Amino acid sequence: MNEKQDNQLNIALETPLEQLEKSRELSAGYNVENDSWDLIIKYFGDIGTIEPLVNRIKPLSGGYATANANRIFVDEIANLPNVIFVEKPKNLEFAVLNGKRQSCINEVQNDYFQLDNETEPGNEVQPNNETQSNIRRQIGIDEEFFFNNKTPLFGRGVLVGIIDSGIDFTNNAFIDENGNTRILRLWDQQTNRVYTSEDINRALESNNPYGIVNSRDVSGHGTHVAGIATGNFATDKNNNLGIATRSDLIVVKMSVDNENSFPKTNQLMEGVDFIIKEANILERPVVINISFGNTYGSHDGTSLLSTYLDNVVDSNRAVIVVGTGNEGGSSGHSGGYLEQEPVEVELQISNYERAFGIQIWKNYVDKYEVSLISPSGESTSIFSREGYIYKQHLENTNINVLYGTSKPYSIFQEIYISLIPQNNYIDAGIWKIKLFPNRIVTGRYDMWLPGQEKINTNTKFLRPDPYTTLTIPSATNKVISVGGYNGRDDSIATFSGRGYTREYNMVKPDIVAPAVNIVSASNNGGITVKSGTSMAAPFVTGAAALLMEWGIVNGNDRFLYGEKVKAYLIRGARPLSSREEQPNPLAGYGEDVIIRLH
Repeated sequence: MNEKQDNQLNIALETPLEQLEKSRELSAGYNVENDSWDLIIKYFGDIGTIEPLVNRIKPLSGGYATANANRIFVDEIANLPNVIFVEKPKNLEFAVLNGKRQSCINEVQNDYFQLDNETEPGNEVQPNNETQSNIRRQIGIDEEFFFNNKTPLFGRGVLVGIIDSGIDFTNNAFIDENGNTRILRLWDQQTNRVYTSEDINRALESNNPYGIVNSRDVSGHGTHVAGIATGNFATDKNNNLGIATRSDLIVVKMSVDNENSFPKTNQLMEGVDFIIKEANILERPVVINISFGNTYGSHDGTSLLSTYLDNVVDSNRAVIVVGTGNEGGSSGHSGGYLEQEPVEVELQISNYERAFGIQIWKNYVDKYEVSLISPSGESTSIFSREGYIYKQHLENTNINVLYGTSKPYSIFQEIYISLIPQNNYIDAGIWKIKLFPNRIVTGRYDMWLPGQEKINTNTKFLRPDPYTTLTIPSATNKVISVGGYNGRDDSIATFSGRGYTREYNMVKPDIVAPAVNIVSASNNGGITVKSGTSMAAPFVTGAAALLMEWGIVNGNDRFLYGEKVKAYLIRGARPLSSREEQPNPLAGYGEDVIIRLH
C-alpha cells in the first residue's frame, strides 16, 4: 500500500477487476474504458511535476487539484515529493426523505413588505420602529442589525450557488417580474457546457427551450433546493415565497454516469471552484448550498474535501452551507470504548446485499487487533499489521482488509473492511466484528456503514449509536452545518444527522431548520413536497444571503461573510424547547431565528 493514498484507493488498486465492478464504493472514480482513476490531490509548489503523469488535471485553490490518471501512474503521482496526499472520489447521496411559514421568513420580509396575492414588487410598506425593535430583540445578534434599514431584505446583490442535480430553468420560481431568468450561469457537468443568462433568456423565449439550453434536472432535487433558497414563486407570492427571492443564481449540475449512479466528491470540489471564480469575476459575495454528502471518513473535519472547503471559506467572500444528512435513524454508526476485554460488534446483513465497506476509526495511540466472524461462525485471521492488505474469504464472501497507518493531516487511523460477494450477494445474517485490545490509551472506536441510499434497509448495526451520524462534508469546521426539525411540533427530525464530530467534539450541527414536508419548486413546473436535511440547508442558505445583503451590499458590515455569518446565526439561534441545552448534538445552537421571527 501507499501511505500517501487513502485506504479506499489502496484497496481498489489491489482489487481484481471482476470484484471491483461489483462494488459501487470501490469503483467510484474508476474508468474501465482506459483503466484510469479520477483523483483528488493535495500538493504544494509546482503543479507541473504532476502534469506529465496525468491525462488531465484541474488546479483548484489552496493547493488542491482534481485529475485523471492511468492506473499505472497513481502510485508514482502519490510518491512525488510535492504531493501531500491522494484520494479517490467518494460517491455522494442527496439528503432527501411546510417549511417557509414554519421558519417565519415572512416576518423578515412581510413586516417590511406587505405581500398578498395582488401585491407586486415595488409596493413596499416601511416598517415602524416597534417592528424594527421586535426584530432586533428576537434575532438577538446586534442592536444595530436593522437600525436605519429602510429596505426589505431579499438577497439583492448576493449570489446563491447551487451544486446539485441541476435546475428547471423554465420554472417561474427562477424568473423575475420582467420575464428574465435569475440564473447567471449554469454549468452542466454532464455535457461540460456553461450556459449564460443570455442563453437561458433566449431559451425561455423559444418554443423549444431545451433545444437552446440542453440541461434538465431529472430528479428534481436541485430545483426543489434552489426553490427554497431563492424561489420567487411568481404565481403565488404569499404562500410559497422563497427566502432570497432577489438573489441571482449560479448553478452547477453534477454529472452522473447513469440514472442509478451517484455524483462524486471531485465533481463537488470542481463545482465549488467554478462558483467561487464566477463570483469573484462578478465581484459579488456568494453563499453556496450543498445538500448531499456521504458517510466515508473520520467525521472530524480532516478529509481533503473538508480542508478544501475550509480553505475556500477562509479565502473568499463566501459562505458554505451543508445539510447534516439523513443518517440519524439509519443504524449505520456504532461506537464505544475498548478497555481490557475484547468487544464484539454485531452487524446484520440483509438478504440480497451487494458489495459494501465498513470503516473502523481509532486513535493511532491505541493498539488493537481485528477479526470478522461470518453468520455460520467462520472466522478470519487476526488483522494487526499496519499498512498491509489482507485478502481472505468467508463462506461466499471475499474479505479485503486494510489496516491503515496514520496520515500527514490526522492522528487518527482507519481499518477499512471491504465485503464483496463471490457470486451476486454477500452472505446474509449476523456478522461479528471483534476487537482485541493490546495497548489502550483512549479506547474510543467508531464504525460506519455506507449511507442508507447505498445499502438495504435491514443491513445495520444491532447496537447502533445515533450520534456522530453527520454526513461528510457537514463535519467540516468552517461550513455552516444544518440539521433538520419538524416545524409542526418543533421536534428534531428522526432522520437528521447528529453530532458532535468524532474526537474533536466540534459543535455540529451548527443550527437546525425545517426539513419535513417542505413545499418548493418542481422540475415539472409548479411546486412539490420533499423532506430531508437537503431541504433544511437552503433555508439557511437564503438567510445567509439576506444577512450578506444587509451587511455587504447595504454597507452595514462590509466583512459579513465566512465565519462571521455563522457567528451571527448561532448567536441568534434559540433552543427548540425550554428544556434543551445550548448547544447540543441534535440541534447545535438551535433553530435559525433569523428566519423565524415571531
